[in-house]
Amino acid sequence: HAGTAVTVISGSSDPIYAVFEWEGIPVEGPTTPEARNLNMEVRWLNEDGAAIDPGRLAQNTVFWAHIRLRGTTGASVENVALTQVFPSGWEIDNTRLTGESHPDWARRWTLGREDYMDVRDDRVMSFMNLHGGAQKDFLVRLIAVSKGSFVLAPTVAEAMYDNAYRALQPGKPVTVE
Repeated sequence: HAGTAVTVISGSSDPIYAVFEWEGIPVEGPTTPEARNLNMEVRWLNEDGAAIDPGRLAQNTVFWAHIRLRGTTGASVENVALTQVFPSGWEIDNTRLTGESHPDWARRWTLGREDYMDVRDDRVMSFMNLHGGAQKDFLVRLIAVSKGSFVLAPTVAEAMYDNAYRALQPGKPVTVE
């Protein structure tokens, strides 16, 4: 219940990390990027690999989300989770199920280097270790399917057991026409 105090007591000297979750429609999400020992770039590309603004798309537009992630300390970062939640008006085109390969223009990137990827109806969660400042790229094919105004959630990458590593790219309102 909102406003209720919570006390957590641990019998261990190891650090405890708490996650606060809630349901509902947020009034406003984070509006500034964050880069704490992780660097994350989020780009939106058309079918030819050219940069686009996803803020206003025509219905049935096929496009790509490209996320580049790397550690900035040179140290290995274990158990990194990258979460991308997409707007209701966009559909994830799961190329793993269709057997399609990535476009030719994406061959220069280090794709498919995650340890585990969970693709759901509205999100893609990728899990990996980043060794010695290594860079990894992630590419998701999307289709603007439903007309309307929606909210693109922030893209977040963080070490699951070490809060010194976190990156966030803010979301924004998007429209499918």
